[in-house]
Amino acid sequence: MAAVLSKAQIEQYYIPLVQRLSRGEWFTSRTSACALYAPVYDKVDPAVQDEMRKAFTTLGSDDTPMVRRAAAKWLGVSDDDMLSPSGVTDMERAPRNSRKS
Repeated sequence: MAAVLSKAQIEQYYIPLVQRLSRGEWFTSRTSACALYAPVYDKVDPAVQDEMRKAFTTLGSDDTPMVRRAAAKWLGVSDDDMLSPSGVTDMERAPRNSRKS
């Protein structure tokens, strides 16, 4: 879906969708959101990329193990730009919960 959207459509419709899913009350919406970051990351402005990195970092440190697992899975297929030194630094600084999974 992201491949056929224009930059304006991505910023107007797609990014708000990803943000809503990322903040969802149920873990299922947050796990779904993890897969939606990488396809559009290189198509948005740097300011939006920064917001996306921060939101993805939040998903990577979520209280729910299923969300953390989904974030780790999709981080592996993310654009190399998303893994820039600043992005990795953000993830390293994210608060770590006690993980039993």
